[in-house]
Amino acid sequence: MGNECMKESYKTLFLSIISTAAALCALVMHTACENFALGNIDDSFEVAAIRPSLTLHRYDLDVVLGSGLTYQGNADISYKWYSNSVNSTEGGALVSTEVTCPISAQDMIGRHYYYVEITVDKDGKRTSKKSNVCVVTVLIPRYEQDNYVSGLYVNGAKDAQVIPNDTSVQEWLADNAQSNSEYAIVLDQNMSFETVTLASSSLNGASNVTVHLFGKGTEQTITPSLTSPVYPLFLVQGGVKLVLDKNITIDGLNINTSATYENLISVKDGGVLEMNDGSKVTKYGAVSNPAAEAPIGISGGSRFIMNGGDIVSNYSSYHSAGVNVENSSFEMHGGTISSNTSTAYMQGGGVSLWASSFEMTGGEISGNTCSNSTGGGVGVNHNYLDPPDRIYSSFTMSGNAKISGNMAPAGGGGVYVDE
Repeated sequence: MGNECMKESYKTLFLSIISTAAALCALVMHTACENFALGNIDDSFEVAAIRPSLTLHRYDLDVVLGSGLTYQGNADISYKWYSNSVNSTEGGALVSTEVTCPISAQDMIGRHYYYVEITVDKDGKRTSKKSNVCVVTVLIPRYEQDNYVSGLYVNGAKDAQVIPNDTSVQEWLADNAQSNSEYAIVLDQNMSFETVTLASSSLNGASNVTVHLFGKGTEQTITPSLTSPVYPLFLVQGGVKLVLDKNITIDGLNINTSATYENLISVKDGGVLEMNDGSKVTKYGAVSNPAAEAPIGISGGSRFIMNGGDIVSNYSSYHSAGVNVENSSFEMHGGTISSNTSTAYMQGGGVSLWASSFEMTGGEISGNTCSNSTGGGVGVNHNYLDPPDRIYSSFTMSGNAKISGNMAPAGGGGVYVDE
């Protein structure tokens, strides 16, 4: 292939990649010929392989996409780097027209998408091509590690926020929360709560707020009060995301909640719940006294993202004993929903869907029971209105997702789809 390129009589253009320690993402531009020879400008060329993904922590060194890219030849090459809010090479915002695109991790907690469009112009002939997308994810620090003290951290800070001794973390957030901010609460002891409300209306009017819960060093458990339990334990509403992170367990203590038609964690009106590795939701209700609702309830256009963690050993007499989703969405990419038992006459021991969507790309749903109905693992139900007002649920399963060992005597031990 290289010899064929050398036989060409026209001039060639060369692009090379020089990697440096800071250049964790690099742009590569090549054709089928060796040495990245482009040939004539009107020949086709490819813009290939920016590194497809990059994960940084808030205080990692800044990185540069395309660092060290050089050009030799007598044509004009221009660069347009774009940042996008979705994984697409269309509709991005222009962020740089230089050869490289610097990224500062300190200013961009969350997930971002970058690509470059390169234009080669020679003798009035212009050809443009786009690279693939580089998904850049910037995480807050791992606050469960021993080098962080307990307390509240703001926007990935290294040091805990100073809070007056007579003010709780919840009170501080109610007065000081800012829109588009991320807060991490690190616990170093077990705690009992009454209802904690996380919503724009309860957080100084702030929106797009994320609140993480970490347990320092080892598992820390959050429970309802034994003397006068109040439910839900967490109420998450529009404008706020609650993230259960490493070493956090929400434990219902098998308390009899049959008279309380509430969830242990209730997400409503556009709120978001996320579970990550090392988190757990367990023991809501008991064998002899099942709860009147699922431990996790998602409703009113809300969203649940399960990347890891466990929803295990819960008992319900109404709806699912794991996750109940109504007019909302559930994404399961990891974790387990297991050993939950529902005695309800409604479908779904592990997960029940009502006019909702469930996308399962990973994780496992196993050993759940819907003892009086259908759908031991997953119940896919509509909203029980007559057409044309009837809304059906959707369930897609792909990747490494697994459903096994669930039981329902009326049918659909693994998955039941209502007609």
